[in-house]
Order: sequence, then C-alpha cells, then structure tokens
Amino acid sequence: MKTRFDLDVVCNRIAHFLGMACVTAGLSACAPEDNRSVTGFPSDISMIFSASAEDWGYVADGSVWQGGETFLVRLDGEEKRYVISDAVSGELSADGTEPFFWKDNKDVTIDAWYPYNEGGLPEVVVKSDQSSMDAYRASDYLAAMQTPVSISLSTSPLEFSHRVANVVIRLEIDAELNPEDVLVTLMNVKGLDSGTDVKPYRRDNVFMAMVPPQNMQDVEFISVDAGAYSLTYAPDSFKEGYLRADRQYTWTFAIEKDSIKLIGTEGNPEWESDGEEEIEAEPVI
Repeated sequence: MKTRFDLDVVCNRIAHFLGMACVTAGLSACAPEDNRSVTGFPSDISMIFSASAEDWGYVADGSVWQGGETFLVRLDGEEKRYVISDAVSGELSADGTEPFFWKDNKDVTIDAWYPYNEGGLPEVVVKSDQSSMDAYRASDYLAAMQTPVSISLSTSPLEFSHRVANVVIRLEIDAELNPEDVLVTLMNVKGLDSGTDVKPYRRDNVFMAMVPPQNMQDVEFISVDAGAYSLTYAPDSFKEGYLRADRQYTWTFAIEKDSIKLIGTEGNPEWESDGEEEIEAEPVI
C-alpha cells in the first residue's frame, strides 16, 4: 500500500508540474496580445479611406481630385478633418489630428462631406463667377452620408454624391464665326454668392457650371449671345427644368451666321432613351 500511495503522489505531482509547464509555455500564444481584440483582429489600427465621386469632366484627363481638398469625416458623433493626400487614388488622410482607429470587431457607419464644415452639412452656395477652373471646382459640394464601412486592414472606399447639378452647354459654331464672340450665361439662378447670374467655366466650346438643385421650368435660364443676336431659353416642363442634385444636364445649341437653335439634350428623364431629342429652331431674339 505504501508503494502504491507513493506512486500516486508522484504521478499527481508530475501531472501538476506538466500542466503548469504547458500553461506557462502557452501563455504568450494563447492569451490575446495587448493590441488585439478577443477575436484576434488588431485594435488601434487606423482607418484608411479613399474618396471617389462621379467624374464630371473637370479637366481633359478626367481627374476628379487636385489634392488638398479638405473633408469632414464623422464617426459616432466625433468629427475629424481629413484631406485628399493622393489625387490619383483619392486617399483621405487625417489633417493635423489623429485618424479614426479600429477598436473592436464591428462595422461602422461614416458620414463625410466636402467642403469641410463642422457640425453638419454646409449650405450649398455656389460662385456666380465660375469662369476659372478653381472657382468651378470650389462650387462643388459632396456628401457620403450613412456609409457602412466594414472592418478591414485595407482601404475603405467612400463614394460621394454631388449635392449640386452640373449644367453643361455645348455649342456647335459655324466655321465662319469666331467662337470667342459667342458667350453663355445662366440666369435667374438661386443659391449664388452674389446676384442671380452664373458665368460658366469655358473649355473650347463647352460651358460648365455647378448649380444648386432648383426648378427652372418656364424660367429664362440659358442665354446664348452671338454678338449681333442672342437666344434666351426657358425649359418648358418640370422634368426638363428641375435640376436635381448629382445629375449632369446638357443642352446643345447650333450657332449659325444668323440663328441660334437648340438641337439636343442629355440627362433629363423625359427625353428619349438615347438622351437626345430634336427640337424645332428657337426664334432669334
């Protein structure tokens, strides 16, 4: 009996020792690291965002960003300033502050907007003189609200919508006329920093302007001036005249030696599926 008792004691002590050794040896492998959540995803890893928006033909190469555009990004009521640090990829980096961090294993919801404005979306007020590219760009307003973002170690995309409409006027000018003598003005527009007329940005014979959403039905809206004669155009229906946010609207006019006529449209839901509709020549005014 004594021999068996001693053997039992020895076995128990060996088992206890081996168990303690296993626990001690496995602590570093089994226990969560200081910066890891219970499921193993690293915490305190910065969130990386990339911004995208529909290209409205800002420049010839189609670039959406110049770099340096400043956004507000909001998560769980906390707001931080982010800036486009890479114009090609649209990468958003925290500007002068710590970025947001992943702190647990759950998806989050992000609000973000441009231009930077604390406490909520800024009021849409565009420039009346958008004749320079800088002024045209500065009249754009973007938002990505209630955007779900899944936990990831890679870049989280934020797709922004334009809070303005983009109005494009294309001119087909007779070869005998000097294009520089033809000018376009958008009239009776609300939401400008001054007055009610917009001087669009011009690239060759295309004029572009950012316009706050509004109804231009039966309102004298587009003025085309060819020097000795001019045309003032008023959309004649709600569907044509109502300018919605995040939509691009295009009107094409033919400028001849003694007439101006509207020959095509794009981007409005009431027109034909191919985006164009032939319209009788407008009277010269």
